[in-house]
Amino acid sequence: MVKECILCNSEDKYHAKGLCKPCYDKKRAKKPEIKVRRKKQRQTEEFKQKRRKYRQREEVKEKARKYHQRPEVRERMNEHQRNYRANPNNQEKIRAYNQRPETKARNKIYQRFYQSTDEYKAKRKSYREQPEIKARRDKYIKRYRLKPKVIQRIKEYNKSKEVKERAKIYEKQPRVIRLREAYRKSEKGRMVDIKSHSKRRLRLRGHISPSGISVKVQKLIKERDKNCVYCGSNEKLGIDHIVAVAKGGTNTYNNLVLACNKCNMFKKTKNVYEWCEEVDIPVPPIVEELLNKEREQKKLII
Repeated sequence: MVKECILCNSEDKYHAKGLCKPCYDKKRAKKPEIKVRRKKQRQTEEFKQKRRKYRQREEVKEKARKYHQRPEVRERMNEHQRNYRANPNNQEKIRAYNQRPETKARNKIYQRFYQSTDEYKAKRKSYREQPEIKARRDKYIKRYRLKPKVIQRIKEYNKSKEVKERAKIYEKQPRVIRLREAYRKSEKGRMVDIKSHSKRRLRLRGHISPSGISVKVQKLIKERDKNCVYCGSNEKLGIDHIVAVAKGGTNTYNNLVLACNKCNMFKKTKNVYEWCEEVDIPVPPIVEELLNKEREQKKLII
């Protein structure tokens, strides 16, 4: 069976698209004209709206995502991007584009969204844990950040009016206020708050150091107790007041014992007898001995 031309119905078939030679030549001659007409159509608002709606469809997005994830496509796109940016004629265009307010806003939203993803956090963590990156960072800190001139410059910068004004604006943001309130309500935040208030009270009483405990007394306590007096742990040890500063406690040798961070945080400002009963442990003998000595010297009221 002879196939006819789809335009002129002649039996002289020439091209695979079902056209005879004269019709095919005519179509080829009209191609530049068709391109110009299509280009004008694409510039109309109606066409742009249709294209926007088409690209917003889920199946189209999924198709585009799969296409752009191909290795050969990504390599081709990266190469094109490198060549475009390396061209001196395009650098001014890129600079002007990046300075536009809408571009800055869009980049900021994208960075905030991408940096909050688990993928980015995992990448950053794995990158920073690499031995060569750690070594490079330590080298940079030793060579530059610890210089006296740099430290002085950072201090001066932090004291400048511009930084203080920026900090005030930052602290008034709703997101920052929410995060601060959530931290203060947490157990760690409450402990830090109590510790800072007790340090402030000690400073107001005339102590020189923020903790109010001399280095000599701290050494004596560490030599005496060696482990946590409440649970016997030897990890994250610190100085604990038997009677809290908030309840009239002092920084004398007889009111201080060695305690782990966990016991110190749970005890807070509670009475030592009540707290030991609450956690179901006996009152340590060293604590009773020190309290008796304090009573004899009449320096502590329980």
